Amino acid sequence: MDKIVSLARRRGFVFPSSEIYGGLGSSYDYGHYGVLLKDNVKARWLEAMVRERDDIVALDSSIILHPAVWEASGHVAGFAYSPAMLKSGLTWDEATLDKYLANPMKTVPGTKMVFPGLSDAAQRKAVIEYLKTL
Repeated sequence: MDKIVSLARRRGFVFPSSEIYGGLGSSYDYGHYGVLLKDNVKARWLEAMVRERDDIVALDSSIILHPAVWEASGHVAGFAYSPAMLKSGLTWDEATLDKYLANPMKTVPGTKMVFPGLSDAAQRKAVIEYLKTL
């Protein structure tokens, strides 16, 4: 697998997002060939799963929706924190979020988060300030 990943990076297919700043787990940026490959895979999937079937229709919608949509769809009532998050008993405030951003694995033992954390206090503060604007 390491050889495939190395080849993909060297050939400009895919790169870990924000790699020069330490990266973000599960986030990737696509180079020229990566964009073409991703678009081809998406087109083949759409063809096989939607266009060749009579019982499926395509839908491309935003995940940022009015809260009433989330409630009507059952997402709010059915939302559940992970067992690790429930066990942690955290109350989310600015200090707890800073602690979590610094070391998610230590703050919520047993979490399956791949995010390694942000060691730079200024970066954590910037994230928190951004989240306050949402």
